[in-house]
Amino acid sequence: MLLWRHLLVHMCPAGAWRSDGWRGASSPSSCSSCSLRAKQMAYKTASSVGRVLAGHNSLFSSGYFYYFVKFSVCSCRQGSLEGEALAAAVLSLLHTCQPYFNYVESTARSTVSQHTHLPRVQLLDFSEQLCDRLEQLVLTFASYNLLCLDETEPNGVSHFCIGQFQLSRLRMTIFRYCKPTPYLAQGDTGLYKCMRWNVERLRDKQQKDKDYFLCYEDIPNAHADADKDNQSVSNGSMVRMWSIGQWVQVYPDPDTEDICDWILCDVPQADYDRLLFLGSDEPSCCSALQKCVC
Repeated sequence: MLLWRHLLVHMCPAGAWRSDGWRGASSPSSCSSCSLRAKQMAYKTASSVGRVLAGHNSLFSSGYFYYFVKFSVCSCRQGSLEGEALAAAVLSLLHTCQPYFNYVESTARSTVSQHTHLPRVQLLDFSEQLCDRLEQLVLTFASYNLLCLDETEPNGVSHFCIGQFQLSRLRMTIFRYCKPTPYLAQGDTGLYKCMRWNVERLRDKQQKDKDYFLCYEDIPNAHADADKDNQSVSNGSMVRMWSIGQWVQVYPDPDTEDICDWILCDVPQADYDRLLFLGSDEPSCCSALQKCVC
């Protein structure tokens, strides 16, 4: 059975929008109660999300998948309530896009993908495009102070989930940071995280979950003169190096049975155990994941 998909974008109250004829979406004209520029940018980005989804017809006609996204970015309320509605709409979109990511990641890494219309590379390319569009949307709203990207804030949107899949007895959940974030929430060590992979052992309750990160750090470049054309070099004296490492908790002791240690600890402290050096070229989400899995 043909499975339909539709991205419905409502950006403003009735009367403040005009139809553009594209799959029932609307585009901004004027609105006195909202930041028009923010809505225009959000509409442009949300529309690009829709085009990414619509451009992969085989994925949605394969018989495996159905999805409907309703993106309500603005309400008729004014002031702070309207800002909350804008933020809630973005959070809702991030949450409801997770089944897309889960389907693509699990299908691309299963034997089922060998029998679908889309090859593995195309499935992962789809995931990469959708991730980039959503990140752009979050950054756009953050630039207008409608969203907070601070990891220490309870309502902050520092990262979002971009897929989950199982490999044998392991379940991996993937997260993308909206912008490079200090590895430790308190104190800048010069190490910044861009992705996180949470690994669970499904049948071994004795084993704790493990977190792995894609990080970068700027280190002195001993060959600055020879690498002047390298875009990774900053000011000719530093080079950005990428790596994948594991979160190794230092405090509180992960094996402690004293609950007071956890209650009194505002932010857990950890070391970064570098497991794989990737060099100076920034990896894509898909290539970084592939290296982490291998």
